[in-house]
Amino acid sequence: MTVDTNFQYDLKVMNAQNAEYAEHVGRYWSDRGGSRAQGKILGWLLICHPPHQSSKQLQETLHMSAGTVSTNARILEQIGFVERITFPRDRAIYYRMATDAWEFLLDEKRVGMIGLRKIVDEGHQILASDAPDRHERINQLADLLDFLDTEMAALAQRWHARKEAR
Repeated sequence: MTVDTNFQYDLKVMNAQNAEYAEHVGRYWSDRGGSRAQGKILGWLLICHPPHQSSKQLQETLHMSAGTVSTNARILEQIGFVERITFPRDRAIYYRMATDAWEFLLDEKRVGMIGLRKIVDEGHQILASDAPDRHERINQLADLLDFLDTEMAALAQRWHARKEAR
């Protein structure tokens, strides 16, 4: 991929509407357990132009310290939402949304269900010698997990087929 590094940084500047969008994504992200800074970085990377931004640009645009950008961009990179890129003859580090960033959500849910399945199995072991009526609550969870596992696998297959069709 050829990228022109001689672009104008202000092609998509942080105006009031863009700032509110980044802030909105930040609040959404923090309401779901992430940091507001991570959400703001994601929000900006969803709409910015060019699609890659240097650490310095993120600091200036989002009014964050170097440490806040570095720490939160690294976390976003580790979980698969952001990619770090560099360019020849440019010492800056740039960040952009990962190509398949949102597929992480499907993977995360499936990993969470695996952990919950282990809890169900442990509950079944604890209740193994108890009367069957004591199993109802754990069985309801097991049934839900079976259903979700089947549906999530089908959902992932449909998503991949849709992406391939584009």
